[in-house]
Amino acid sequence: MKKFLVIMVLSLLWCNFSNAGSMIPLKTYVKNNSEYLDDPITYTYVINRCAANHLYAAAINHKKYPKTAAVFLKSYAVLVTFSTNILVRKLNYTKEDADEKTKNESDKMFDLYSKDGDESYVRTGTYMMNNYIGEDGAYCKGFADLINELFKK
Repeated sequence: MKKFLVIMVLSLLWCNFSNAGSMIPLKTYVKNNSEYLDDPITYTYVINRCAANHLYAAAINHKKYPKTAAVFLKSYAVLVTFSTNILVRKLNYTKEDADEKTKNESDKMFDLYSKDGDESYVRTGTYMMNNYIGEDGAYCKGFADLINELFKK
């Protein structure tokens, strides 16, 4: 009987961990790093996360909803440009180094979104709904809209 209980408890723990995402929700990250706007490293992390999220949204929508995918791709481009500019202006990166750092970080985050989105699809039939990926997307939309407004000025 004890073996059964141990196996059952371990199974429940394993299931709990297997449903966890590769990254914490962006809202949680921002809440835990409330001074992120003052720190170029954490600020660019948030921007790169949003860029990766929008690139992922473009990737899963490109066949069925090409116009929606195009909007996400445009947002991705604005976000990575903004991130690159912060690294150049605030941390004195060269344009080339800033481009490379931004691309590498957003690519790694895109891979994590892809992995978690695929797992979500297998479990639920959706890539971004009812998980941190969709929550990040909602957060990032407002963030991207704000940055787009700044670029217009």
